[in-house]
Order: sequence, then structure tokens, then C-alpha cells
Amino acid sequence: MPPIAARSLALTAKARRQVHQYVELWREEMPGFKDANVVQTGFSLGIRESRRIRGLKTLDGRMVVLAGPVLSDDDPTHGYPGEKPIQVPMRYWKVVLCTSRSGGRTQRHAYGFVFDQSVVVRTFGYEKMNMDDFEIHQVPIAEISDETGVTFAASVLAADVLKNGARETRRGPNRKRITGLESVVLRSGSADTFMKKAKQRS
Repeated sequence: MPPIAARSLALTAKARRQVHQYVELWREEMPGFKDANVVQTGFSLGIRESRRIRGLKTLDGRMVVLAGPVLSDDDPTHGYPGEKPIQVPMRYWKVVLCTSRSGGRTQRHAYGFVFDQSVVVRTFGYEKMNMDDFEIHQVPIAEISDETGVTFAASVLAADVLKNGARETRRGPNRKRITGLESVVLRSGSADTFMKKAKQRS
């Protein structure tokens, strides 16, 4: 369906209305959401999905991305005038699941990351930072479970490229600091990184 077709835009408007219905349900049924509120939704219906670029190479694998906040009692509160202040998570986790083909076999890979905006918020305030300013670490997915209580399937943990790494503390010195694509560890027990693999294929 074309992104700017009438039906496509109508579905977008419907989804916006449903956001508030979901929040009402969460307040009533989900522990910890009694005081939840929606700060804002997009102020206009755009056509972002119609602006797609064609890359140098098209991958035929599938990718799943899971993400959420790392909630802490120490998270600061923030609110706009006239609104009830809420706690704002300073850290967010992301787990990326994908497959690759090697020797005629499909292999599963899972990657865990934690994004920290603590220093950026203290320095620049809210909604004024660039994603490049986040402090990013690649971490064992089991560590994300330890800090958030989110449970991942055994198959995800088995595919984690850092599953054999030491479990670190929240800001442990041995965490894998990510400063660019060249820093991402691609394979378990290997020094292979994204940029190293890209250069080998070019």
C-alpha cells in the first residue's frame, strides 16, 4: 500500500487514537502504570515511510529489534508546564536478532546494547541532544535481564555473541564501549567487527 494512500493515512490516524485507549487500559490493569500518561504524539501525519533509499546491497535475512527502558528509582523527573512531572529513564536497552548464512547453514546472532543519556541530559537538557551523544555499550543480553527483569528465550541467550563474556556491573570497566560501527562485535568468541567484515567483502 502506498504510504500516502488514503487508507494508509486513515490507519495512522486510528493508531493515534488507540494510543490513549491503550494508556487507559494500562492504568487499570497493569501494576506500576497507575499514574502513566502520554506526553505527546506526532502533531501531523507525515509520509516518512515513502522516503526509502536503496542501499549498495540488499540483505535477504530478517532482523528483529527489541527495546525498552532500564528503569531506576534514581531516574530524574521532568515535565512541561501544566503537566505532571514523570520520571525519565536515563538508560535504554536494545536487543538485535538476525541470521546469517555460512557454509550453507543458517546461523542465529543476537546483540545486546545499553544506551546511556545521563551525562547528555545533565549537560544539554531534555530533547536537545543528538543520538551520537549517547554513551553506548555492547553487553551480554543476560546482563540486560539482570538489570531490567526482562526475560529472553533460551534461543536468544544462546545466540548472544557476548554470551561467554564476563557479567559486568552497571558501569563496569570491561564493558564493550561502542564508538562506531567498527566497534560492534559480530561473532561469539571472535574479534570480528562490523567494519572488518565490510572491508573483507568489498
